Amino acid sequence: MKLKLLALTLSKFQDLEMVGLLSIFKASQKFEKIDFYSPENKDLVTGQFDIANIKTITSFDVNHYDVLFIPGGFGAKLLRNSKEGIDCVKQFIEKDKWVIAICDAPNALADHNLIAKNQKYISWSDGDIKDPKRITDFNTHVFHSGKLITGRCPVVTLDLAFYSLAVIFGKSFSEELKIKLMGKK
Repeated sequence: MKLKLLALTLSKFQDLEMVGLLSIFKASQKFEKIDFYSPENKDLVTGQFDIANIKTITSFDVNHYDVLFIPGGFGAKLLRNSKEGIDCVKQFIEKDKWVIAICDAPNALADHNLIAKNQKYISWSDGDIKDPKRITDFNTHVFHSGKLITGRCPVVTLDLAFYSLAVIFGKSFSEELKIKLMGKK
């Protein structure tokens, strides 16, 4: 089974999260399509560290995708005020599709009540986030609850990539890919 992924791409997204996770996903050969959607209607979006410059699309049909990826960084702050970006996330949730979010992006979803009452999530925090659905155990780096998969911060990007593949495609597939990419036989 090959999936189609849409990456929600706002200005100043966290470069490492976007490039690292999607590079692992591309290497998995489990995604036949990866598109980058700009709710800001930009044709080119640059990450917060000016490393990644991503060509984007300015419209999408949720029925053509299986997974939404939302990187954090300053882009997550912009997401909070982006009606089009929030509407994109709502469409994926309403269609019961996978949503993968990292760093501050899960907090932006929680701020808009897009995380169900029965779901838990992990995210970046400097200690000021008091949402009872947020996992505060610092040793938890990745987590999944229903079709929501979340990661704490940029440092755990590759962990989130392999964890997401394990959740969606199975643990053995994820472990085999990791071994292959490490050059082991």
